[in-house]
Amino acid sequence: MRAPNTIDFWRGIALMEILINHIPGNSLSRLTHRQYGWSDAAEVLIFLAGMAFAMRCGKATPSGEWRRVFNIYTWHVAFSLILIGVYYVAHLNGQPNILAENRTAALNGDHLAGVLLLTHHLRYFDILPLYIVLFATGHLIAWLARRSLALLFCGSLSLYVATRIGGFGLPTLPDTGVWYFNPFAWQLLFLIGYVSEARREALAQIMESRALLVAASVVLCVAFVAMLAGVPNEKV
Repeated sequence: MRAPNTIDFWRGIALMEILINHIPGNSLSRLTHRQYGWSDAAEVLIFLAGMAFAMRCGKATPSGEWRRVFNIYTWHVAFSLILIGVYYVAHLNGQPNILAENRTAALNGDHLAGVLLLTHHLRYFDILPLYIVLFATGHLIAWLARRSLALLFCGSLSLYVATRIGGFGLPTLPDTGVWYFNPFAWQLLFLIGYVSEARREALAQIMESRALLVAASVVLCVAFVAMLAGVPNEKV
């Protein structure tokens, strides 16, 4: 078992924020950074996932990475099925709306197949499918980055912009719509995390520049003022 590292620490902080923000009426949510900026713990986790993947590249074999993807998939499916069972028991014992409230309006073969195919996500269970897709395509990202990082980044940014404008994504079958955590959009943040770790030495001088610090501080201040003014109004 590997030793813990800085990424594990910040992952823990992000997971604590997610827990706090998803408890209705929790006063501690006012202390999480999503209340004061244009990002939340989900962005932290995906960025760190990209960094973590870059750290493992060259250390883990492709077969080892595929086993990791399969393990995440297995646990996601197992916990989803367990939770569906819990919801169904609650449904039979005086909670008639609990299935619909948790994105399972009808307990049938289509929804169970959707869980297996990663097209049907229970409420709050929609980030692991994104992890699975990103890690499954991670070696392709690494391969493209070694050939032309600039071209890869331009392609990733173009895909993100097209996704935001067009609103397309992977379908949430058997229901309508697309994944809440759309891989076509979130891949850009994963790539930024990957590059930040894989090209750490090359980026060190840029990351330590005063101009970048000033620019980042300005963005944070603008985001802080905008959130306090309710733009956008998405506070918990």
